[in-house]
Amino acid sequence: MLQNTEQNIDENTLISEALTHDNLTQNPQLNFGQNKINFLYKFVKENNINKAQFIFYFIGIALITYFLLTTIFGDKGLFFYQSLKAQVQNKEFVKRDLLNKMRTKKSMVEGMNLESLDLDLVDEQSRKVLGYVGKSEVVIYQDKDDQKDESN
Repeated sequence: MLQNTEQNIDENTLISEALTHDNLTQNPQLNFGQNKINFLYKFVKENNINKAQFIFYFIGIALITYFLLTTIFGDKGLFFYQSLKAQVQNKEFVKRDLLNKMRTKKSMVEGMNLESLDLDLVDEQSRKVLGYVGKSEVVIYQDKDDQKDESN
């Protein structure tokens, strides 16, 4: 009985190989897909893997592949992490810049405090913000429209 089954398998294999050979000569595009199927079929037969094991292994490999790809390319993957890391570095740079500006403004405010009044700073700010000018000083205004025309 066992020999008869082996003969049937061998005959089926020979028939399928003959059909495959005829199909490959007619359509060479089937060559790549057919080789994959033959490889998988041979692998399953050589390692005595039954249908349940094959399904279990296939699902396991599919899950591992899914999680691996999600870990690298997903919404919380490595590439997204690198982009977030670059954004954080940019924000740290902006934060340091704003802190420096805040310190200079704070020192200006402290310089105008009544307890420690810096007259030069008060004079500078009154000229800059309020437009005050000393009695013996001459002010020359430049029109902004004229400045644009000269640059062109």
